[in-house]
Amino acid sequence: MTLKGFVNAFRMSVGYVLHQITSGNRHDAHSPFLYSLLTDGIYTKEKSEQFKAIEERRQFLLRDHTQLAVTDFGAGSSINQKPVQRTVKEITSRFAKSPGFCRLLFKIVKYMKPKVIVELGTSMGLSTMYLASGNPSAKVYTLEGCTETAKRAIQNFDACGYTNISCITGDFDSTLDPLLKKTGKLDLLFIDGNHTYEATLRYFRMALPYLSSKSVIIFDDINWSEGMQKAWHEIVSGKEVTLSVDFYIVGLTFFDTALSKQHFKMRY
Repeated sequence: MTLKGFVNAFRMSVGYVLHQITSGNRHDAHSPFLYSLLTDGIYTKEKSEQFKAIEERRQFLLRDHTQLAVTDFGAGSSINQKPVQRTVKEITSRFAKSPGFCRLLFKIVKYMKPKVIVELGTSMGLSTMYLASGNPSAKVYTLEGCTETAKRAIQNFDACGYTNISCITGDFDSTLDPLLKKTGKLDLLFIDGNHTYEATLRYFRMALPYLSSKSVIIFDDINWSEGMQKAWHEIVSGKEVTLSVDFYIVGLTFFDTALSKQHFKMRY
């Protein structure tokens, strides 16, 4: 790990501890909507058996030493997007969302029942399958910049029997807007790619015309960098967001004008 990486990891660890000390739980949710989301959704216990196929696939990927030429369009990528050789095992271990995080996504989808779900950042597709499992009748679109990574994700969807997922390959700036124009609506957006201040705000603004009062946008890594912290603060302070929840690693934003303008820091 580089010195910069160590410093950032240390900052994140300290921030997480402080967040746990200062944040609340369902009993601190002074909003009937949020209390219900936490009690009947996020804090519920799910049986691990229903995720068995996905987690078995994760273990399969963690044993796979196949080399892929990975092109990274996100934060930290080179200016010419020169492919880097990485094994499937490395990609899965370093970049795939943890089972605990994936269950959070599953529970949000299961509770809110979105019909149109868009994910920015597919990786190996593990989080995508959790999103698709939360509401099997939903249409899930997952966007991935790297062609080789997308191919492996599609193989994983097929191996696990998911038929409600479409994977779209290409830079998000070229693929997101056409997709939204095609769907005409957006119930849930999970932003897990290109974690920069500028890109996060850009994707948020692209999504705004397609949201409804029942929509939710999930932002990953809201405290990953100063730029992400700045983007998160601007987004939740804006007039479009009526209620927001900061779980430190991930943030949720809601757009129902019937809700009072409130921001919550919660433990998960």
